[in-house]
Amino acid sequence: MPAFDFRNPNYVYLDEVDIEDGWIALFRGSGWYSHLIQYATGGVHSHVGMLSVSGDELDVLEMWNNGGRSVPLEAHLRRYPGVVDIFGVDTKHFPEWDGYGAVRNMHQLISLDYSWRGISVMALRNLPVLWRMVPRTTRDNGSKLGGNWKFCSEAVAEAAMFGGGVDPVPCCPNSMVSPSDLTRSLLYEYKFTPLLR
Repeated sequence: MPAFDFRNPNYVYLDEVDIEDGWIALFRGSGWYSHLIQYATGGVHSHVGMLSVSGDELDVLEMWNNGGRSVPLEAHLRRYPGVVDIFGVDTKHFPEWDGYGAVRNMHQLISLDYSWRGISVMALRNLPVLWRMVPRTTRDNGSKLGGNWKFCSEAVAEAAMFGGGVDPVPCCPNSMVSPSDLTRSLLYEYKFTPLLR
């Protein structure tokens, strides 16, 4: 697989590739809020969703401003061409991975509300000087900050851990996982950046 380089993505047409349950779509946003997340987390991605394959349907399960939702991947590719990067699961090193279980868990999580508090605390945790306001922890027993609220990368990490059977970012609470952490995770590997014809 090619290494991820946002300056030189591996562009492919969506109808030429296979995507599996539990893979993730990472977004390189360009709005002010996206830039804030990218700055705070030190990465190029500002949003993430989990991919669900059902017959001919390919959806992104994601936590968004007003809560969870399921959106066809094609709709995202039309709206954000060339900036949605697909990362697959490295099943060679993680044979215990259960993509169907991860998607099933993510379907439950998208019924929750979006956690503005959680994303704010996660961002504070990554900003110089301000990180001291958030206590350090390596306990990874699920998200405790948001309760019945989740933000995008928190939900994906939780679905991967509890539904997929693999913790994508060990020793980091799911409530502190950022899209950039998932980009660097050993569980996921960059596959391609799809385009529509």
